[in-house]
Amino acid sequence: MQAQSAYAYATVRDSGRALAAAGDVRLGELRGIARGRHLLDVARAHLDERQPRAAEQRLADARSVLASWFVA
Repeated sequence: MQAQSAYAYATVRDSGRALAAAGDVRLGELRGIARGRHLLDVARAHLDERQPRAAEQRLADARSVLASWFVA
């Protein structure tokens, strides 16, 4: 449920709440698309907070989960 909260907050650009909700997500319980989508939401929240390095790391994590999303 926390992953859905992080998504909702990231979508409305409430990055502080998105990151707080993401902190409660048990990443090991998310698989495939759900994990990749969550990591993209967290990356967006980090960008909104002007934390580009953290955003880059979450994007790298997402790419390791679903590389096909990052094909040019």
